[in-house]
Amino acid sequence: MLLLALGTLAACGSDEPTATGTAPEPGATPEAPMGFEAEWAALIKAAQDEGRLVMAGGGGSVNVRQYYQHFAEKFGIKAVVSGGSGTAQANRILAEQAAGRYEVDLVHAGNTTIKSRLGPRALQRMEPWLFHPEVIDESLWYLGKHKYGDAEHRTSFVYAAEVDSPGNESGNMSLWYNTNLVSQEEINALESPWDLLQDKWIGEFVSFDPTGGGGGTGALINAWREPDMGEEWLRAYWIGMKPFITNDIRIVESSLVNGRFHWGYATSVDAFDQLMAQGAPISNKFPRALTHITELNGGGTARSFTVAKKPPHPNATKLYVNWFLSREGQTLMQASLPTPFDDCAFVSLREDDIPPGLTCPEERRQPGVTYTWEPDLDPELENLRFELLDWIGELLGRTR
Repeated sequence: MLLLALGTLAACGSDEPTATGTAPEPGATPEAPMGFEAEWAALIKAAQDEGRLVMAGGGGSVNVRQYYQHFAEKFGIKAVVSGGSGTAQANRILAEQAAGRYEVDLVHAGNTTIKSRLGPRALQRMEPWLFHPEVIDESLWYLGKHKYGDAEHRTSFVYAAEVDSPGNESGNMSLWYNTNLVSQEEINALESPWDLLQDKWIGEFVSFDPTGGGGGTGALINAWREPDMGEEWLRAYWIGMKPFITNDIRIVESSLVNGRFHWGYATSVDAFDQLMAQGAPISNKFPRALTHITELNGGGTARSFTVAKKPPHPNATKLYVNWFLSREGQTLMQASLPTPFDDCAFVSLREDDIPPGLTCPEERRQPGVTYTWEPDLDPELENLRFELLDWIGELLGRTR
């Protein structure tokens, strides 16, 4: 695909890119690149001279590695991807910057990491980095505007969101079970989330530490908002069912797969899909929905990104941001499964100018429908996540 771009080159180590023009050389032939193409070619050359792009990613960074690999192969720039939990990456970046070291260009992370753990002290506003005409034309994006996870500071650019509605999987409960320990008859008998709270399953749940802000916090928010659940259900679960709580995602994974526990709740573990596909005795399949919230889910590492303060490779950063948000980059995203074990590609917030690719019909936006955003992306509900985490922390006697 031919990329046409209006670009600027960033001065190395600067907080924001500095606009530069590209004048034709004296005696240039008609075949020489002109205008946008000349700007884009100059940016590619400057990025290749830097030779490197460094990304720090949250817990789902495995989902974006393929985009960086494609970028590296296309432009001949080495892409370094550092994965880990959002909290760990945020702590690393803050520690490095406090010591005067600026080693990260881009941060692919969930909005909690970007908004509450990093914020404007460690990140930059995204607008100055956007220049490609296919990117800055906001009429090409959902609702005719760019979506930011942090409306005030506009550091977290959200480029993908799927329609998240109840279905025949646990959906927005993030609920898994061991199929050797929980029978299909028991699954078929579940009419509501309250049916999970049976005496026979007391002590048979493993849960990621809810005060950590990850590992399925979105599922807790949905329970908090669900009319039939709310505080009463959450208290009955976290206190009455006596779940085993850990902040080590590997323990959540292994203890459910190995049959130490019957159930895993609020366990948003990417490896579960892969393990299930490989034959592990786990499932998140249910004959009926247990919750009933429909919204646009644009949270998580693989749906938003931002630029770090003083990126060491500003030209490569600018090139990646604008290439990935262009038609070509977003087409690539919709044609790529997050992992080989996923069924659906991420759904771009670009409107109608890219093919559906491997996105699933039930996750695409429908014409004429205005969707609500998940709480973490809704300015009116911006503090809901933190109110919930504070409430659960007080309930469990834990400090988040």
